[in-house]
Amino acid sequence: MFAGRNHGIGRSILTGLLVALALTSSSAQAQGDGVATVAVKRGISSALRAAVPRMITSGDRLNRNDRIVTGPGGHLKIAFDDGYTVWAGSRTTFVITAVGTDGTLLKLTCGTLRIDTAPAAARPGFEVRTPHASLLLQTADCVVQVTDSGSIAFARSGQIEISTAVPGYVVTLESGFGVELTSGETPMPPQRWDRGRIDRLLELTALPTH
Repeated sequence: MFAGRNHGIGRSILTGLLVALALTSSSAQAQGDGVATVAVKRGISSALRAAVPRMITSGDRLNRNDRIVTGPGGHLKIAFDDGYTVWAGSRTTFVITAVGTDGTLLKLTCGTLRIDTAPAAARPGFEVRTPHASLLLQTADCVVQVTDSGSIAFARSGQIEISTAVPGYVVTLESGFGVELTSGETPMPPQRWDRGRIDRLLELTALPTH
């Protein structure tokens, strides 16, 4: 009787060890896939990875295909391993679609991102896709926003090459200029923004002091 019990205990221990090894392997693999680090977190944000949501904390590693969501009052500053910096404002959702030798791609579905690619000028391009346009950043510091009515892009510095579903529409957004984009419509020409409008947009991604 005791031999049988010990045999059962042995099987339980072995099963536990196998599970632990599998979890360790998965954790190491996830760590190895990391492409960015959460430098600063304010409020509540989450990451959806392999259909499993988890809360984000400062210092967390983010992987390719992570879906990042900031809650009401949530803000993030994210440092990518290739030198880019991204600030996410409140109520923002985006996916880290690709990071590698061909460049970095984020898909922004709602909310506001500020992206600074200047420190990584020698790296491949940085692209942001919204439901209304594709924006290729050329050594730029810019803000991209998606609302219910469309997308907005503003170049603080550098250049942004913008293309939409409208055939033949490609425009280069210069420093100090912004543009509004909607699905299926030819955008108005870029306009130089006044200081008040710029400040209001930048405020959306500014990190709260506490």
